[in-house]
Amino acid sequence: MLLLAGTVVVDPAPWSIVPFAALLLAIALLPVFLKHHWEQQHHKISIGLGAIAVLYYVFELKAGIKMLHVAGDYLSFMAVIGSLFVISGGIHIRAGSAARPWVNSLFLLGGALLWNVIGTTGASMLLIRPWIRMNNYRFTGHHLAFFIFMVSNIGGGLPEIRLRG
Repeated sequence: MLLLAGTVVVDPAPWSIVPFAALLLAIALLPVFLKHHWEQQHHKISIGLGAIAVLYYVFELKAGIKMLHVAGDYLSFMAVIGSLFVISGGIHIRAGSAARPWVNSLFLLGGALLWNVIGTTGASMLLIRPWIRMNNYRFTGHHLAFFIFMVSNIGGGLPEIRLRG
């Protein structure tokens, strides 16, 4: 328990991560083992597990106002993501060569380095369409997951390149 600016802040119980862990496991395993069920019920499972966490914070931890602030932050983030997606849709990048492993690797490396200029989210939104077009004849969910991992996550973990000006 913490005392913060005259209010008592209660730390969440360790078991409160169970819905999140369950959601991660469901996303990873249910499409493999129960594909038909997951395709039809994924939205209900996700909302149900998310509701458990929200209800715990609102009723058990009495953090309803904090949850409203977090919801506002989430909506702001989604507005930024949506705006970047729409704006980047007007930029057409044409990949000149066929999708070979070395071309894909260079494309991903370029995307991971592009974060220095426009950030990881901007690089992801800008390059996702050319990535899909380049690999359209064999594109799978694995291609998308790998793209997100490389450009969005690894790009943000690379050291920043500062240009002297």
